[in-house]
Amino acid sequence: MAQLARPGEDIAVSVPVGDGIFAVTVMSAKAGNKLLLSLRGVGLPANIELGSTGWPSAQNRASLDRLGNGSVVIFGSTPLRPASVWVSEPSGRRFRATLGQTESQPGLTFFAAVVPGHGEPYRASARDKRGRVLATWPIT
Repeated sequence: MAQLARPGEDIAVSVPVGDGIFAVTVMSAKAGNKLLLSLRGVGLPANIELGSTGWPSAQNRASLDRLGNGSVVIFGSTPLRPASVWVSEPSGRRFRATLGQTESQPGLTFFAAVVPGHGEPYRASARDKRGRVLATWPIT
């Protein structure tokens, strides 16, 4: 896992993908209220394009990246403290995301999920311990 983060980055959340691991890293140095997320992987097919993206840290936000094997990885952050984050398709199918936190961004919850690549547009929902929806937002 250490090989996924570069100096100045923290691993926010990671998920298994086949025989590999996909990780979302976040810059540990705070740059105002903006997050810089980088996508990294080991043991993944060579045709996966991993990049970087960013958004204001106070927002519920999520993005996606195609994995080349018909799957999509959805990743994001929320300033809420949810018990779970779910990714849903218009058909109603839901997928539970893996949650993570970092010392450098203690007020944020990061999440990631690998889902089938045919259910767009996706939405993310943060939920409390009783399953009640705290917030829902589109994945862009």
